[in-house]
Amino acid sequence: MAGTRLYPAQYDPHVRRSDMVQKTGLTAIILTLAGLIPFLVGAWGSLAPFQLAGIIGVEGGTSIISLWQMCLVALLVYGSAILSFMAGSRWGGGLESQLEYPPALTMFLSVLPSIWAFGCGVVGMYGLIEGDPMNGGVSIYLPAALYMLAGGYFVLLAFDAYAGYPMGYMRMRIIATFVAMFSLVIPAWFAS
Repeated sequence: MAGTRLYPAQYDPHVRRSDMVQKTGLTAIILTLAGLIPFLVGAWGSLAPFQLAGIIGVEGGTSIISLWQMCLVALLVYGSAILSFMAGSRWGGGLESQLEYPPALTMFLSVLPSIWAFGCGVVGMYGLIEGDPMNGGVSIYLPAALYMLAGGYFVLLAFDAYAGYPMGYMRMRIIATFVAMFSLVIPAWFAS
């Protein structure tokens, strides 16, 4: 089977990606922006829990601290899930390659962000379990996990920039990545 193509000869993955981005440009932008909403709401609730508490009707200091903790954990869980999802799309891209076998390095590197996200989740939950009551029940491990998760987004962005995706996609990806990173880093800084 050496030299055999898995796809028709006219198939070019770079052209297909470009066509895909052009055909679904507005849809991709809308879905990307919608995907940023949980990051922004989680960051807002982590930075200004009293405002969020007033909107959703939470009263009392202990309940507001619990809301603050929940927003930090929601950022951690959602951020981990999205990092894993984005890495999985690289896995799928590797399977679509024209090569007889998927590129091993791409497949390997696409799994690492999911493992990293899992580790961030474990560290972050430990930070909630071992929390100091003087710091709202959150130890340094939860903010550290959010920093680690933001770093994972940055590394995955660099990996994607190297992949040669179309410029329009990369512009959107850079903006979305930095919004997600700041939504993780700023609450982590305030919580530490």
